[in-house]
Amino acid sequence: PEHFTMYDHCDECQEHDDLMRSRDRATLTVEDVGDTWTPLPMLTPEGYRYYFPALVRLALSAGGEDFLAYLVRDLGAPIRHESPPAPLRRTALFGAAETRAVLAFLRYVRDHEQERLERHNPGSDRVLSRAIRNWEHFVSCRNAASPSTSV
Repeated sequence: PEHFTMYDHCDECQEHDDLMRSRDRATLTVEDVGDTWTPLPMLTPEGYRYYFPALVRLALSAGGEDFLAYLVRDLGAPIRHESPPAPLRRTALFGAAETRAVLAFLRYVRDHEQERLERHNPGSDRVLSRAIRNWEHFVSCRNAASPSTSV
């Protein structure tokens, strides 16, 4: 996308947009997104969709434990009852394949990274379980909407 936030909304959005425009999926770092001054809540659905593969990479990287917990919490937000159903407005543009990829990521975390996640963020197991339940729901909704789609 040309812009990743609603850059004309406020100075903070402009600053985050400038940062995200100066990076791409390969150059984005944990330092760019992993602290309290994170651009993630400001991302548009297009920006979140573009950067999501990089966010997963960062979450699973060495030193990405806190960001992993952040991303799991973000993906485990309570379900919004809207169409299409999405836990975050930022994921509303995710298609069936992307929705399945999010679920696969969360299951991978449960099966291979849960100890690391829990060690750095006690109590994360409950959030991870909710995130998986939510995204199983989203996958079933996406599959019902497009039954011919396959991965």
